[in-house]
Amino acid sequence: MGKLIPYDYQADGLGKLDIVRAKGKRRALAVMATGLGKTALAAFDVEQFSQGRKIKVLYICHQTSILEQAQPTFSAVLGTGWSYGFLHGARKDFEVDVLYATFQTMRNYLNHFHPEYFDYIVVDESHHVHAETYLPTILYFNPKFLLGITATPEREDLLDIREIFGKEAVSITLERALARGYLTRVEYLVLTDDIDESVFNELPGKLTVKEIGRRVFIPKRDDEIANIVLVRMGKLENPKVAIFCSSINHCEAIAALLPGSRMYHSSMHIDEQKESLEWFKATKKGILITIDMLNEGVDVPDINILVFLRSTDSLRVFLQQLGRGLRKIEGKDFVLALDFVGNVGRLQMLKELEKRIRNERERFGRKIQRGGSSKKHVIVNAWSSNFTEEAVDILGLLAEVKTGYTREVLVNHLLKLTGEIGRVPTQKDVIAASKSRGVASLATYQSHFGSFTEALLAAGLDIHKLVVVQNKSKDELLDDLRFLAQKIGRTPTTVDLAAVKLEGRVTATSVTYVARFGSYMAAVIAAGLKPNRHPSKTDAEMLEELKALAQQIGRIPTQSDITAAYSNGEISSSGTYRLRFGSLDRALERVGLRSRRVENSKKSSEELAVDLVKLSEQLGRIPTQIDVGNASKKEIMASAATYKRRFGTWKSALRAAGLIDDEV
Repeated sequence: MGKLIPYDYQADGLGKLDIVRAKGKRRALAVMATGLGKTALAAFDVEQFSQGRKIKVLYICHQTSILEQAQPTFSAVLGTGWSYGFLHGARKDFEVDVLYATFQTMRNYLNHFHPEYFDYIVVDESHHVHAETYLPTILYFNPKFLLGITATPEREDLLDIREIFGKEAVSITLERALARGYLTRVEYLVLTDDIDESVFNELPGKLTVKEIGRRVFIPKRDDEIANIVLVRMGKLENPKVAIFCSSINHCEAIAALLPGSRMYHSSMHIDEQKESLEWFKATKKGILITIDMLNEGVDVPDINILVFLRSTDSLRVFLQQLGRGLRKIEGKDFVLALDFVGNVGRLQMLKELEKRIRNERERFGRKIQRGGSSKKHVIVNAWSSNFTEEAVDILGLLAEVKTGYTREVLVNHLLKLTGEIGRVPTQKDVIAASKSRGVASLATYQSHFGSFTEALLAAGLDIHKLVVVQNKSKDELLDDLRFLAQKIGRTPTTVDLAAVKLEGRVTATSVTYVARFGSYMAAVIAAGLKPNRHPSKTDAEMLEELKALAQQIGRIPTQSDITAAYSNGEISSSGTYRLRFGSLDRALERVGLRSRRVENSKKSSEELAVDLVKLSEQLGRIPTQIDVGNASKKEIMASAATYKRRFGTWKSALRAAGLIDDEV
């Protein structure tokens, strides 16, 4: 491998990393889509950081194969004047300039290195950083600069790697890379047999997502799949195929149908794995059949056919596998993706990706080309944004099934509700029905019809009556309030307005009163009625209720406890307690109780720091403010606001607890 020269987008990334250091920061995150050369970016930045002198570099990740692949890239950038070594199960090199180590092995050799031994540390596949085998090592070392590199920063467990590396200094998403031509063009075919078009004529209420998948994407037999792959290979001069299967048995079955192919999976001996991978890298044309072992850190730039036989709900895994064929090299015009998965969820992933690519291209100033369609399979071209009518119809049907409603079903719901309440339903009526009976929400009507008014018109309802309410004078609205008060024997509440029927009258909601009088309370006073400021219970009665609730649940009640009891009619609302006693905490103190929240907020700084450490041990990582907020809601520790008030900033609180150093 000769001397590497950075691409323009890599050079731009190097400039951004330099700016990060110019601001005094010692950590950064680079997010780059698979195939863009993250390892090369790291090597170029080491060269930039070293300024012509030798420094100690640690390149660390979780797979030996990734390390072995990274070393030639660094050598091509830094040159042969630097020494390189490995620290993993088979090798233990220490006195080198650039050390490539697995987290698993480094964890056992931390005491061989001073925390400041390495000047520059690169964490590859850094989205794994919160794992127990990663985080202790990251927290142990204190380099002059720490760089995290990954193609997929988002994790399914929602843990945020930005807490470790900071916000992305370099960010080139897959959709941006495809839109701007940094990666090769993609021809994506979702293959199935003839579609059962009768599925589009059925009411969604009779269908499930699984049923749509069964009738729309009819899976092909393994021998059909093998034949299609061979036919497609015959159309390319040097076909190089990566096939992703669902299991080892499936790998073996497909391999038996494709002569000359090789397998690459976890049940093979490590020597067999290396032999298969090296063969695939070296051959001009061939087939490698795997499950997940090509997902990360394997670079075979000349892959030009991808075959998906493995379903996954993980967008991250899907994009990792798609990324295996995206590296742009001379002589490779496109990568062909053949998807036999038969999963409507995959179609949704592709549609969202296509939409993001289109948006990027439009921002970049390039027009989108439209392609044709196919009767035998759905075509998705991630480069030219070609999405067939069949695909759009399937997604539209899927959306209706997921909501459980069509326009016809929603119209019937509106007509039924009209019969129940004896008038044209308002938005508030729909909201109340949705909450009490679990029927369609107001948002569902707005989504399907564009607006709630359009839904009423579609149902053939007379919206004139609703207009009459909105056009009533102030005097007429006040007369309605007085009439309702006489009917129910007390001053109406806002709930009464929606719940009580008036003889021959169309009642306005509280929204109309607020719009006309400034507040509902102002309308009540203008009508000459006595405001319902507080319930008729005495202070003593309210305190007894609070005390009884504490005895019933066996602990000091929280606001959530009171809200739950209030909804069951067992106690006054937490808002009423605040109005009567100033705060819920004061009400608790009046009955000899002291909320744990108050006790937590009055802890000493040392106790607060100990609580942070305990939470960190429980989570297995550095807590975020959201973590503390969730713990505070359970009243097991003080709020994040308390920590910031006591320590000045959130980072200062973490430092006081010894969870981060001064440079994080």
